Amino acid sequence: MDVVLAGADSLWVLRRARSDAALGLARGVPAPAKTRAAELAAIADVLPDGFRPLGSKTPLDLTYFSRRQRPFLAAVHAVTHLSPVLEDTYLLVTGAGENGVRLFVEGPALTLSHMAERLRVAVGHGSLTRTAAFFRLMGLASELCGTYARDPSNPASGDCAWKVDVLCGPEELRRSLSLASGVRGVAEARRVASLVVGGSASPTESLLAMAMSLPVELGGVPMSAFLHNEELAWPKGTRQLVNHQTMTPDFYWPRHAVALEYDDAVHEDRKNVREDHRRQQDYAACDIALVTSQADDLRSAHALERLMRLVALRLAPCEESGFMLLVEQALQDSSASSMRTTLLSQLLPSRPEGREDKKRAPAGDKSLHS
Repeated sequence: MDVVLAGADSLWVLRRARSDAALGLARGVPAPAKTRAAELAAIADVLPDGFRPLGSKTPLDLTYFSRRQRPFLAAVHAVTHLSPVLEDTYLLVTGAGENGVRLFVEGPALTLSHMAERLRVAVGHGSLTRTAAFFRLMGLASELCGTYARDPSNPASGDCAWKVDVLCGPEELRRSLSLASGVRGVAEARRVASLVVGGSASPTESLLAMAMSLPVELGGVPMSAFLHNEELAWPKGTRQLVNHQTMTPDFYWPRHAVALEYDDAVHEDRKNVREDHRRQQDYAACDIALVTSQADDLRSAHALERLMRLVALRLAPCEESGFMLLVEQALQDSSASSMRTTLLSQLLPSRPEGREDKKRAPAGDKSLHS
């Protein structure tokens, strides 16, 4: 039997599978003929530990591939998928199936579309503003295209899993969404996918990437394109000067020789202070201007704008003469500043992310928070 999760339950298991070393995700196509009416006992056996108890008060979101298959059970919320199923529509959860039962979750494109629909409903009910919904969806797209996964049960403030496998890149996400049909929320998902930057290693990096890449009307600042978490090629003749064989800046502008790195906490212990010093030495040895930022730089829209202005000043020598004027216009735009305030409220974790935590990948509700 193939068990195909949908909606919020699919996202819960997707996040858990990315963060749990005992689980994994692989391409796979569920077989409709093997998807029978819900057998809750068999389904419960393949769900990961920590999943909520099954029952009529919190129905399980399941996908079926024909209207005749849909069960009429209080404990099941049945979703019917009648569109063509492509190879990346669903993902097989490895390490979860047993006794001939396979567990599937929605792939990135379907996950993003279904979240877009849930957020649209929340906006219609007045529980969320349209701008907040947009940034929540952007945050989910960044997570799907990044190397971190939010906590399944508490995505707003729970521990993230770091250095997880990327599910897809922005181009792959856009391609999958372009092929999707008959799916609610797909139009907004396509809009978000057209703007997302891949490769973020944390929610804060996703926030900074948005601030430096989104259009001004969405709160962005007109910066040049950057490399995001890509290995830095040392200039010739500097190998004997640097402490590290390789470096991977959070953000890097090669033409400008400018790097931006975010540190989540003040590093007071001797080991971290020494490492920070060595990284700064390496950037200096290669004539790379390093801009560092911490949580205080994201405490408000005003603080974020100050950081953006500092980055722009480092980029300005390699830009055209009107560059700083355009940046200042964007930073002083009251509507854009309001968008940045909402961006901070939706993307920042409820507690600081620890840099040391990002060096390991800890194991890992039907909350609307994406």
